[in-house]
Amino acid sequence: MQKNLFHPENNDRIGKIIYHQQLTNEGYSYYIELFYINKKYRGKGYFNKMINTMMNIGRRYKIYIFYLRIASRESDENYLLNLYQKYGFIGNKELMRLNIEVN
Repeated sequence: MQKNLFHPENNDRIGKIIYHQQLTNEGYSYYIELFYINKKYRGKGYFNKMINTMMNIGRRYKIYIFYLRIASRESDENYLLNLYQKYGFIGNKELMRLNIEVN
């Protein structure tokens, strides 16, 4: 599955998330394969918008666990690790996990 975010004024792609549903021993979860924000839109709140969109999709389908791994250049790893941790992901670059609250 794929979710894109486009700029409302110029239709530039701001970012993209590619994810799939998987069954674990805890039930269904989403595994985020790619979470990308275009460099010119970083630092403008779009990550927050996209992660909240993913959480809302999860809640809609009763999926409350998200997994991802950080696969980027070494210079970006600490930045991304801290960013994901800020939004509640736990773990390390090999596997991070987020449990979202049930509303």
